[in-house]
Amino acid sequence: QLERLNLQQSLQAVIDLFAMNHETNIVFHPVAQPVWVLGDKTQMNRLFTNLIRNAIESVPAGNTPTIDVRLHTDAQNITVSVKDN
Repeated sequence: QLERLNLQQSLQAVIDLFAMNHETNIVFHPVAQPVWVLGDKTQMNRLFTNLIRNAIESVPAGNTPTIDVRLHTDAQNITVSVKDN
């Protein structure tokens, strides 16, 4: 079901769930203003959860995962990047 979503809040909610695991460091770089999109909240949460989980799982055993999540906007685009160490 499509609804108006604050992308930044949706992303922060998923990050907060992963942040409860003290063996993972997640650094979020939000933008100054809300980022509104039309989307399916469940699917958006699933997407961000999978991206962050995949980044965590790709870190070699024995290393503490550090995940860098960036939200960037310009006049026409919204970019979310997820990078692991």
